[in-house]
Amino acid sequence: MPSEHWTTDPRFWDALDNLTVHSGLQFKELLDVLWEYKTQLSPMTLGLLFGGVGEFFNTYTRSRRETNTPIQSFELAVRNAQNHPLMQSYMQQSMNQMIDAKVGGMKNE
Repeated sequence: MPSEHWTTDPRFWDALDNLTVHSGLQFKELLDVLWEYKTQLSPMTLGLLFGGVGEFFNTYTRSRRETNTPIQSFELAVRNAQNHPLMQSYMQQSMNQMIDAKVGGMKNE
């Protein structure tokens, strides 16, 4: 039976630890290769893969190695991913596109 909240479900934390421990290095290798082609990637791809998921993996695994709890590591990883410059750039560009679309729609009314 699931826990009352996802943050109290030990299955989530076990799965996250297993994911980062067992696939973190392979994911880093993938991103290292992909980084060579960064000029061919969209800001969305750069922001999500490198600034988002990549930063999350990196921060979470580093924080767990420093013996922080899973929830502390998760919170730090989310915060660092949100604040990563590539993620910030992607979010700003997305916001600008939504505003431009809304303004364009208002002009056509």
